[in-house]
Amino acid sequence: MEVIEQINLNPPPGQQVHFPLAAPMQMDLVSTWYRSEPARGTRGSGRFSLVYGNATVGVPTEFAIDLTEHSRARTIGRMAGIPIPGTGDYFFRIELREQGMEDWRVVSTLPLTISVQDNRPA
Repeated sequence: MEVIEQINLNPPPGQQVHFPLAAPMQMDLVSTWYRSEPARGTRGSGRFSLVYGNATVGVPTEFAIDLTEHSRARTIGRMAGIPIPGTGDYFFRIELREQGMEDWRVVSTLPLTISVQDNRPA
């Protein structure tokens, strides 16, 4: 298991990276959810999105959260590839919509940096 904080794109010597592109890598985003009121079970929905600047990249992934039986739950969101419009700082935005509520609220953000390595011949 690894924690990914940065992706370095390494083009062959003399070649450039052309954006947008899709990084063909499999990643899992693991999150742990817990009851804010330990004695009260609840349900809701979670989702995560990859954000670059002010734009969401790709389609948000939504999942169910069920804390009626247990006080904690773990979710695993699998990504088969990552759309990359450019280099810079990205964020995985994790949101929650509690049962009976209409609005999503951001509960966490996780940074991810995309960079291109300089592989010009010396």
